[in-house]
Amino acid sequence: MNLNQRVKSLRVLDIALIKLGVVASTLFILTVWPPIMNWVLMVHWGWFLIVGLILSARPTYRFYFVKVNLEQ
Repeated sequence: MNLNQRVKSLRVLDIALIKLGVVASTLFILTVWPPIMNWVLMVHWGWFLIVGLILSARPTYRFYFVKVNLEQ
């Protein structure tokens, strides 16, 4: 079973749990590693917004604008 087939077998709940796990892991790392917490607090919030928009541009485009062939 290749990676695409494995990802297609995931349900919405599975993907939501993966996202929540990533958020929890990030908060854990920020909590136990003070230099990273200091860096996050020193960086202007706009940089995080810009990076978030850049990283979400391709999936958003593919979700809303790319036609999917459902006959596979």
